[in-house]
Amino acid sequence: MSEIYESLFRKSSVCGGLVDGDHNILLKSDRGAAPAKKQLSESEEHPVYLPDNTTLLQSIKTDCGRFYWYEDNSELLRLNEELSDTGDYLLEESAALNEAAALEEAKKRTAEQNRLFDGISESLQPQLNKLDEILNNLPDDEAGFCRHMKYAGVLGAFVKRYSNLLLLSSSDSKTDSFELYLCINESFTYLRLLDTACYADIQQGIELPVSYELLMYGLFESVVESALTFLPAILVTLKQDEKGLTLFIEAANEDAAVDESFYEAAKSAGFELHTEKEDGCLFVTLKAGREAV
Repeated sequence: MSEIYESLFRKSSVCGGLVDGDHNILLKSDRGAAPAKKQLSESEEHPVYLPDNTTLLQSIKTDCGRFYWYEDNSELLRLNEELSDTGDYLLEESAALNEAAALEEAKKRTAEQNRLFDGISESLQPQLNKLDEILNNLPDDEAGFCRHMKYAGVLGAFVKRYSNLLLLSSSDSKTDSFELYLCINESFTYLRLLDTACYADIQQGIELPVSYELLMYGLFESVVESALTFLPAILVTLKQDEKGLTLFIEAANEDAAVDESFYEAAKSAGFELHTEKEDGCLFVTLKAGREAV
Protein backbone atom coordinates (compact mmCIF):
# COMPACT_ATOMS: atom_id res chain seq x y z
CA MET A 1 0.00 0.00 0.00
CA SER A 2 1.42 3.37 -0.94
CA GLU A 3 2.91 5.82 1.54
CA ILE A 4 0.48 8.47 0.25
CA TYR A 5 -2.53 6.49 1.51
CA GLU A 6 -0.92 5.89 4.89
CA SER A 7 0.04 9.55 5.27
CA LEU A 8 -3.43 10.76 4.33
CA PHE A 9 -5.23 8.51 6.81
CA ARG A 10 -2.80 9.29 9.64
CA LYS A 11 -3.53 12.99 9.23
CA SER A 12 -7.28 12.70 8.79
CA SER A 13 -9.95 12.23 11.43
CA VAL A 14 -11.47 9.36 9.45
CA CYS A 15 -11.58 6.13 11.46
CA GLY A 16 -11.82 3.43 8.82
CA GLY A 17 -10.23 1.95 5.75
CA LEU A 18 -10.59 0.13 2.46
CA VAL A 19 -10.87 -3.63 1.87
CA ASP A 20 -10.96 -5.75 -1.27
CA GLY A 21 -13.73 -8.12 -2.33
CA ASP A 22 -12.43 -10.81 0.06
CA HIS A 23 -12.38 -8.36 2.99
CA ASN A 24 -8.59 -8.13 3.03
CA ILE A 25 -7.35 -4.78 4.33
CA LEU A 26 -5.98 -2.56 1.55
CA LEU A 27 -5.83 0.68 3.49
CA LYS A 28 -6.38 1.45 7.19
CA SER A 29 -6.24 4.65 9.20
CA ASP A 30 -4.27 4.78 12.44
CA ARG A 31 -7.50 5.26 14.37
CA GLY A 32 -9.19 2.03 15.39
CA ALA A 33 -8.29 -1.63 15.00
CA ALA A 34 -8.85 -3.56 11.78
CA PRO A 35 -12.31 -5.19 11.79
CA ALA A 36 -12.68 -8.95 11.51
CA LYS A 37 -13.76 -10.38 8.17
CA LYS A 38 -16.98 -11.64 9.72
CA GLN A 39 -17.80 -8.15 10.97
CA LEU A 40 -17.08 -6.67 7.54
CA SER A 41 -19.28 -9.29 5.91
CA GLU A 42 -22.15 -8.48 8.27
CA SER A 43 -21.69 -4.74 7.69
CA GLU A 44 -22.61 -5.28 4.04
CA GLU A 45 -26.17 -5.97 5.18
CA HIS A 46 -26.50 -3.68 8.20
CA PRO A 47 -24.41 -1.63 10.66
CA VAL A 48 -22.60 -3.83 13.20
CA TYR A 49 -21.90 -3.02 16.85
CA LEU A 50 -18.46 -4.14 18.01
CA PRO A 51 -18.05 -6.10 21.28
CA ASP A 52 -17.60 -2.85 23.26
CA ASN A 53 -21.27 -2.08 22.42
CA THR A 54 -20.42 1.57 21.72
CA THR A 55 -18.59 1.44 18.38
CA LEU A 56 -20.64 0.99 15.21
CA LEU A 57 -19.04 -0.48 12.08
CA GLN A 58 -20.49 0.52 8.69
CA SER A 59 -19.34 0.03 5.13
CA ILE A 60 -20.22 1.01 1.57
CA LYS A 61 -19.35 -0.58 -1.74
CA THR A 62 -16.75 1.12 -3.94
CA ASP A 63 -15.34 0.29 -7.34
CA CYS A 64 -12.22 -1.22 -5.75
CA GLY A 65 -13.84 -3.05 -2.82
CA ARG A 66 -15.59 -1.62 0.24
CA PHE A 67 -14.92 1.45 2.34
CA TYR A 68 -15.57 0.87 6.05
CA TRP A 69 -15.67 3.30 8.95
CA TYR A 70 -16.35 3.35 12.68
CA GLU A 71 -18.72 5.62 14.56
CA ASP A 72 -18.26 6.19 18.28
CA ASN A 73 -21.74 6.12 19.82
CA SER A 74 -20.50 6.30 23.41
CA GLU A 75 -21.75 9.87 23.83
CA LEU A 76 -25.18 8.98 22.47
CA LEU A 77 -25.34 5.96 24.78
CA ARG A 78 -24.25 8.15 27.69
CA LEU A 79 -27.05 10.58 26.93
CA ASN A 80 -29.52 7.72 26.69
CA GLU A 81 -28.29 6.46 30.05
CA GLU A 82 -28.74 9.92 31.54
CA LEU A 83 -32.25 10.08 30.13
CA SER A 84 -32.91 6.68 31.65
CA ASP A 85 -31.63 7.91 35.03
CA THR A 86 -33.86 10.96 34.73
CA GLY A 87 -36.80 8.68 34.08
CA ASP A 88 -36.00 6.68 37.22
CA TYR A 89 -35.83 9.88 39.22
CA LEU A 90 -39.23 10.98 37.96
CA LEU A 91 -40.68 7.64 38.98
CA GLU A 92 -39.28 8.05 42.50
CA GLU A 93 -40.85 11.49 42.75
CA SER A 94 -44.16 10.38 41.26
CA ALA A 95 -45.90 10.69 44.66
CA ALA A 96 -45.38 14.45 44.52
CA LEU A 97 -46.28 14.86 40.88
CA ASN A 98 -49.45 14.50 38.98
CA GLU A 99 -49.01 11.60 36.55
CA ALA A 100 -50.54 13.46 33.63
CA ALA A 101 -48.28 16.48 34.21
CA ALA A 102 -45.18 14.26 34.34
CA LEU A 103 -46.09 12.60 31.06
CA GLU A 104 -46.70 15.97 29.41
CA GLU A 105 -43.30 17.22 30.57
CA ALA A 106 -41.61 14.13 29.18
CA LYS A 107 -43.32 14.71 25.85
CA LYS A 108 -42.09 18.28 25.77
CA ARG A 109 -38.49 17.21 26.42
CA THR A 110 -38.67 14.59 23.70
CA ALA A 111 -40.18 17.07 21.26
CA GLU A 112 -37.42 19.60 22.01
CA GLN A 113 -34.71 16.99 21.45
CA ASN A 114 -36.31 15.93 18.19
CA ARG A 115 -36.61 19.55 17.10
CA LEU A 116 -32.95 20.19 17.86
CA PHE A 117 -31.59 17.16 16.01
CA ASP A 118 -33.99 17.62 13.10
CA GLY A 119 -32.79 21.21 12.83
CA ILE A 120 -29.13 20.12 12.75
CA SER A 121 -29.85 17.51 10.10
CA GLU A 122 -31.79 19.97 7.95
CA SER A 123 -29.14 22.69 8.23
CA LEU A 124 -26.35 20.34 7.18
CA GLN A 125 -28.24 18.34 4.55
CA PRO A 126 -26.32 19.85 1.57
CA GLN A 127 -22.95 18.86 3.07
CA LEU A 128 -24.22 15.43 4.12
CA ASN A 129 -25.48 14.83 0.58
CA LYS A 130 -22.10 15.85 -0.87
CA LEU A 131 -20.27 13.58 1.57
CA ASP A 132 -22.49 10.70 0.59
CA GLU A 133 -21.87 11.37 -3.11
CA ILE A 134 -18.09 11.52 -2.61
CA LEU A 135 -17.87 8.35 -0.53
CA ASN A 136 -20.07 6.45 -2.97
CA ASN A 137 -18.11 7.54 -6.04
CA LEU A 138 -14.46 7.19 -5.05
CA PRO A 139 -12.14 7.03 -8.11
CA ASP A 140 -10.08 3.92 -8.80
CA ASP A 141 -6.85 5.80 -9.41
CA GLU A 142 -4.67 6.63 -6.42
CA ALA A 143 -4.45 10.37 -7.00
CA GLY A 144 -8.18 10.72 -7.52
CA PHE A 145 -8.98 8.65 -4.45
CA CYS A 146 -6.70 10.76 -2.26
CA ARG A 147 -8.13 14.02 -3.54
CA HIS A 148 -11.74 12.94 -3.02
CA MET A 149 -10.95 11.85 0.54
CA LYS A 150 -9.46 15.28 1.17
CA TYR A 151 -12.68 16.87 -0.12
CA ALA A 152 -14.56 14.64 2.32
CA GLY A 153 -12.30 15.85 5.13
CA VAL A 154 -13.15 19.50 4.42
CA LEU A 155 -16.89 18.78 4.40
CA GLY A 156 -16.61 16.60 7.51
CA ALA A 157 -14.84 19.34 9.45
CA PHE A 158 -17.66 21.77 8.64
CA VAL A 159 -20.35 19.27 9.62
CA LYS A 160 -18.65 18.67 12.97
CA ARG A 161 -18.01 22.31 13.86
CA TYR A 162 -21.31 23.68 12.56
CA SER A 163 -23.16 21.03 14.59
CA ASN A 164 -21.28 22.18 17.70
CA LEU A 165 -22.35 25.78 17.07
CA LEU A 166 -25.97 24.71 16.61
CA LEU A 167 -25.85 22.86 19.93
CA LEU A 168 -24.39 25.96 21.60
CA SER A 169 -27.17 28.07 20.12
CA SER A 170 -29.72 25.94 21.96
CA SER A 171 -28.29 26.81 25.36
CA ASP A 172 -25.99 29.86 25.24
CA SER A 173 -27.03 33.04 23.48
CA LYS A 174 -23.44 34.30 23.11
CA THR A 175 -19.92 32.88 22.92
CA ASP A 176 -16.39 34.18 22.43
CA SER A 177 -15.11 34.77 18.90
CA PHE A 178 -12.44 32.17 19.71
CA GLU A 179 -15.10 29.56 18.93
CA LEU A 180 -15.26 30.87 15.36
CA TYR A 181 -11.47 30.70 15.16
CA LEU A 182 -11.58 27.03 16.20
CA CYS A 183 -14.15 26.30 13.49
CA ILE A 184 -12.19 27.98 10.71
CA ASN A 185 -8.87 26.58 11.90
CA GLU A 186 -10.20 23.00 11.74
CA SER A 187 -11.44 23.63 8.19
CA PHE A 188 -7.98 25.00 7.35
CA THR A 189 -6.41 21.75 8.59
CA TYR A 190 -8.10 19.85 5.76
CA LEU A 191 -7.81 22.60 3.17
CA ARG A 192 -4.03 22.52 3.62
CA LEU A 193 -4.11 18.86 2.57
CA LEU A 194 -5.43 20.21 -0.76
CA ASP A 195 -2.38 22.52 -0.97
CA THR A 196 -4.43 25.60 -0.08
CA ALA A 197 -2.47 28.39 1.60
CA CYS A 198 -4.63 29.41 4.59
CA TYR A 199 -4.45 32.43 6.87
CA ALA A 200 -6.84 33.53 9.63
CA ASP A 201 -6.71 36.63 11.79
CA ILE A 202 -9.70 36.27 14.10
CA GLN A 203 -9.77 38.88 16.85
CA GLN A 204 -10.44 37.05 20.09
CA GLY A 205 -12.33 38.26 23.12
CA ILE A 206 -15.35 39.48 21.14
CA GLU A 207 -18.60 38.27 22.69
CA LEU A 208 -20.80 37.29 19.76
CA PRO A 209 -24.30 35.88 19.46
CA VAL A 210 -23.95 32.26 18.35
CA SER A 211 -26.28 33.10 15.45
CA TYR A 212 -23.59 35.50 14.16
CA GLU A 213 -20.91 32.80 14.27
CA LEU A 214 -23.24 30.41 12.46
CA LEU A 215 -23.75 33.02 9.74
CA MET A 216 -20.01 33.74 9.45
CA TYR A 217 -18.89 30.11 9.41
CA GLY A 218 -21.64 29.22 6.94
CA LEU A 219 -20.58 32.10 4.69
CA PHE A 220 -16.96 30.92 4.84
CA GLU A 221 -18.02 27.38 3.92
CA SER A 222 -20.12 28.65 1.01
CA VAL A 223 -17.05 30.32 -0.48
CA VAL A 224 -14.87 27.25 0.15
CA GLU A 225 -17.29 24.77 -1.39
CA SER A 226 -17.79 26.93 -4.48
CA ALA A 227 -14.04 26.72 -5.17
CA LEU A 228 -13.12 23.43 -3.52
CA THR A 229 -11.62 21.79 -6.62
CA PHE A 230 -9.16 24.67 -7.05
CA LEU A 231 -8.42 27.03 -4.19
CA PRO A 232 -4.74 28.10 -4.06
CA ALA A 233 -5.25 30.45 -1.11
CA ILE A 234 -7.86 31.80 1.30
CA LEU A 235 -7.69 34.59 3.88
CA VAL A 236 -10.18 35.22 6.71
CA THR A 237 -10.16 38.13 9.16
CA LEU A 238 -12.56 39.27 11.87
CA LYS A 239 -12.14 42.66 13.50
CA GLN A 240 -14.14 44.82 15.87
CA ASP A 241 -13.50 48.56 16.23
CA GLU A 242 -15.40 51.75 16.99
CA LYS A 243 -17.27 51.41 13.69
CA GLY A 244 -18.52 47.89 14.33
CA LEU A 245 -17.78 44.31 13.33
CA THR A 246 -16.24 43.20 10.01
CA LEU A 247 -15.64 39.73 8.61
CA PHE A 248 -13.48 39.68 5.47
CA ILE A 249 -12.82 36.70 3.21
CA GLU A 250 -10.51 36.61 0.21
CA ALA A 251 -10.48 33.49 -1.99
CA ALA A 252 -7.96 33.07 -4.82
CA ASN A 253 -10.36 31.66 -7.40
CA GLU A 254 -12.24 33.74 -9.96
CA ASP A 255 -15.11 31.23 -9.92
CA ALA A 256 -15.58 31.40 -6.14
CA ALA A 257 -19.01 32.65 -5.10
CA VAL A 258 -21.42 33.16 -2.21
CA ASP A 259 -24.75 31.37 -2.18
CA GLU A 260 -27.58 33.84 -2.79
CA SER A 261 -29.33 32.83 0.43
CA PHE A 262 -26.62 34.54 2.50
CA TYR A 263 -27.58 38.01 1.28
CA GLU A 264 -31.03 37.73 2.85
CA ALA A 265 -29.64 35.96 5.93
CA ALA A 266 -27.09 38.74 6.45
CA LYS A 267 -29.74 41.44 6.05
CA SER A 268 -32.06 39.71 8.53
CA ALA A 269 -29.22 39.58 11.09
CA GLY A 270 -28.45 43.29 10.70
CA PHE A 271 -25.36 42.89 8.49
CA GLU A 272 -24.38 44.25 5.11
CA LEU A 273 -22.88 41.70 2.72
CA HIS A 274 -20.76 42.83 -0.23
CA THR A 275 -18.85 40.73 -2.77
CA GLU A 276 -16.61 41.70 -5.64
CA LYS A 277 -14.13 40.03 -7.97
CA GLU A 278 -10.78 41.43 -8.99
CA ASP A 279 -7.51 39.97 -10.30
CA GLY A 280 -8.89 36.43 -10.22
CA CYS A 281 -10.00 36.63 -6.58
CA LEU A 282 -13.32 36.87 -4.74
CA PHE A 283 -13.55 39.47 -1.96
CA VAL A 284 -16.34 39.08 0.61
CA THR A 285 -17.12 41.66 3.29
CA LEU A 286 -19.71 41.16 6.03
CA LYS A 287 -20.27 44.27 8.18
CA ALA A 288 -22.44 45.23 11.14
CA GLY A 289 -22.58 48.48 13.08
CA ARG A 290 -21.38 48.76 16.67
CA GLU A 291 -24.93 48.52 17.97
CA ALA A 292 -25.34 45.03 16.47
CA VAL A 293 -22.87 43.40 18.87
